[in-house]
Amino acid sequence: GANHADFVKNGTGDYTFTLTKASRRTPIVIGYAALTANLSASIVVTTTTVQFIFTNNSGTATNTDFHFTIGRFDSSTVY
Repeated sequence: GANHADFVKNGTGDYTFTLTKASRRTPIVIGYAALTANLSASIVVTTTTVQFIFTNNSGTATNTDFHFTIGRFDSSTVY
């Protein structure tokens, strides 16, 4: 919901999803789907952020709409 996270476009092809409350363990990106063909993503994850950087086949940063799913942990003992 709106009170649980923020989503920011940092620059061309660079997006950050920030959790309002840090996860107890690093979240897992379960999957993502770029809506522009032939893109790949570099994904950087911390306990508070998930950053997606999309590039085309030539390595050029490229904007896209996309969907993603993450799993996060509110307990440090969940496996």
